[in-house]
Amino acid sequence: MKLSKELTSPITEWSLNPKNHHCFFELANGIEGWGLGLAYLNKAPICTILAGFPFKSLFKIEEQILNRLGVLNLTRCEDFGILLSYSTEGHKVQLHTDTPSWDVFKDSEVIRFNTLLSKPYKGGEQVINNQVINAEENEVWYCEARRYQHTSNKVYGKKPRLLLSFGYWVHPNDLNKLTKRWNTFK
Repeated sequence: MKLSKELTSPITEWSLNPKNHHCFFELANGIEGWGLGLAYLNKAPICTILAGFPFKSLFKIEEQILNRLGVLNLTRCEDFGILLSYSTEGHKVQLHTDTPSWDVFKDSEVIRFNTLLSKPYKGGEQVINNQVINAEENEVWYCEARRYQHTSNKVYGKKPRLLLSFGYWVHPNDLNKLTKRWNTFK
């Protein structure tokens, strides 16, 4: 699935504007370059409201992904439900899995729908379970984020990597059905 640039450009433009970077938090990394994160977008952090973040575009993107997939009743993760990450040259996302922080979801799976709003000229590819996802800008991909370790390759060049990610809790019994639906849908 590919999102239209018209739909994603308000978020891309806002995120790439240095005057809005104070709304992001610095991501931990162990290499050169830096990464910024903007989490809790599902709860509209006050900084983003004051800085004019395009929430209307954000929720239209989420609605389009879920409508296309035919599922509207997913439970969005509370802690990192909707997030943006911004990586400059030299940065890469650390290898990790998404682990529920709420006890009520400790037996749930976490799935994420991701898209690169800005793709570096080289590097920045998502790696899930040791498989490289070579997505284009605005192309959506699916990650079973609790089940599989995931990371990104190192970013090269001046164009940053900007990732928009939507996360949901899924009961293990529903995960295979949803994965099958995604695989026929994409």
